Amino acid sequence: MTIPSYQECMKPILSFLSDKKEHTVKEIDEHIAFVFNLSDEEKQQKLPSGGAFLYKSRSNWARVYLSKAGLILKPKKAVFKISDEGIKLNAGSSVTNIDKDILMRYNSFKEFIEVSRVHKEKASHPNVTVESTHEDTPDITFEASFNQINSALADDLITEMKNINNYQFEQLVLDLLKAVGYGVDGEIRVTQKSRDNGIDGIISEDKLGFSKIYVQIKKYAVDNKVSRPELQTFVGAIAGLDGKGLFVTLSDFTEGAKEYAKSQHLVLINGQTLAKLMIEHNFGVSVKKVYEIKVIDSDLFADYAN
Repeated sequence: MTIPSYQECMKPILSFLSDKKEHTVKEIDEHIAFVFNLSDEEKQQKLPSGGAFLYKSRSNWARVYLSKAGLILKPKKAVFKISDEGIKLNAGSSVTNIDKDILMRYNSFKEFIEVSRVHKEKASHPNVTVESTHEDTPDITFEASFNQINSALADDLITEMKNINNYQFEQLVLDLLKAVGYGVDGEIRVTQKSRDNGIDGIISEDKLGFSKIYVQIKKYAVDNKVSRPELQTFVGAIAGLDGKGLFVTLSDFTEGAKEYAKSQHLVLINGQTLAKLMIEHNFGVSVKKVYEIKVIDSDLFADYAN
């Protein structure tokens, strides 16, 4: 058989996970190879870039899309299990194949596509190579795919951060702030836990310490949003300290908390923003491959023409 597309991989993956057990990426990839009866030669076929194996790359993107739709969960690194929504969809007798149209029924997937979209109403699909559609120019398609890759990487970073304890998470956030460039000479003071009054770090913005940023960090579960009362407590803790407030969480903030933060000039960083900062500043990530998009040097040819 030919190597399946990422869309063709989605239904077999969901069915494989329907036993409600946790399965590793290796087990899922082996299942795809078995279902599609891939030969040894087909399993060794790589992407044109020479990186990952082609069928594993497509299996990976199938998992990313299923995860974005909320049909499968990633409890820890390289491990997946089916969600309640995934069980419902897999049990439906009318669903024999899963494609993007079916995934678009889920709001979380729609949001993912919207975030990935660049200047167009439809984002491109990752496949063997980045190909343009009738609507998109190649550079727009390339950038949309790049955004999708980073979105998937952000999810992986959040999964990694879930697996460290609260104190380790606080240190990670403070180290990230140093990497971003906060603190005089990269110095950020960590408060003592016994008497921090809800303040986990203090950033001096000048060498004499006249201007400070007070940081509170909460490693909440993704479904446990920070509410307005928690921000009010933080504001109370820094009142009279003559500084700014920064509240960081691995989860998110309620709408009430966001409105309150605006009125108090608090800066809020949620899990997605935190992951994006890590990617932007190469913190906790490494560069896998660099692509250069080149254009004609018109000045050089103009010199020759003259």
